[in-house]
Amino acid sequence: MNTYRGVIIGCGPRAHDHAVAYRNCKQAEFVLSA
Repeated sequence: MNTYRGVIIGCGPRAHDHAVAYRNCKQAEFVLSA
C-alpha cells in the first residue's frame, strides 16, 4: 500500500497541472478500493 500511497499523495493541485499524475492518482485510488 505504501507504493500506492505515494501515488495518492500526488493527488493535489499539481495533479491537475499534470494529466499523467492525476490519471495515476485515480488508478491508485481504484486499486486501493478494490
